Amino acid sequence: MNIEDAIQREEDNRIKTSKYNFFTFLPMNLFEQLQRVANIYFIVLLILQLIPQISSLSWFTTIVPLVLVLAITAVKDATDDFFRHKSDRQVNNRLTQVLIKGSETNLKVRQALTITSELADSSKLMDFDGEVICEPPNNKLDKFTGTLLWRDSKYPLDNEKMLLRGCVLRNTQWCFGMVIFAGEI
Repeated sequence: MNIEDAIQREEDNRIKTSKYNFFTFLPMNLFEQLQRVANIYFIVLLILQLIPQISSLSWFTTIVPLVLVLAITAVKDATDDFFRHKSDRQVNNRLTQVLIKGSETNLKVRQALTITSELADSSKLMDFDGEVICEPPNNKLDKFTGTLLWRDSKYPLDNEKMLLRGCVLRNTQWCFGMVIFAGEI
């Protein structure tokens, strides 16, 4: 597919790390907060306090702290999500170079570790028993630090050895890789 076709189809490759929008914030945030055991405990306690035969305390003593906790958490979540929207907007509005008819490219060169070049066929790859030790998942796309432990040696891993999700391979016919992070952050 060429760039003109992609533009006509309006393909969307925007980054979206935010959880909510204006319409989904309240229901989704309440749903997430009601997954927490402490909040469920206070709701059950509130329901029990509404039954006069069970409780001598007023329901007011439980609902006020519960509403305050839910409201403070919602404000914190809204603030975090606002900054995620702002960061997404900045990343999505960055200027990039587009390859059009052989000119203008932002291709990045990625090179595997030299020591793993002997694993170029699947039969040798099946015997690979290396282990990657690295930082936990984070939102820093421009920095990665890790180490490959293999054959009693350590080999440093950095961004030059990583392919991020959504990358498109160019100028190569194939690639073997190892999934480092899988699932939600």
